[in-house]
Amino acid sequence: MLLTGLVNPQVVRTAEMMDMVCIVFVRSKTPTPEMIELAEDNGIVIMRTDKRLYEACGLLYSGGLSGNKVKA
Repeated sequence: MLLTGLVNPQVVRTAEMMDMVCIVFVRSKTPTPEMIELAEDNGIVIMRTDKRLYEACGLLYSGGLSGNKVKA
């Protein structure tokens, strides 16, 4: 899951490259139709929230979503 306040097609391309299945736009940001189409083509779910990034991350974490454990 990628949480972001950026609204440009590169966000979707980044999520695809990182094998993410969901993008959440914070602060009520709205993706463009081009971004929605690109996400649909790549099987990526798009959501948005009016929460700020810090609060959205905190809510997800307190709800049980934890980060990916990457080995160096």
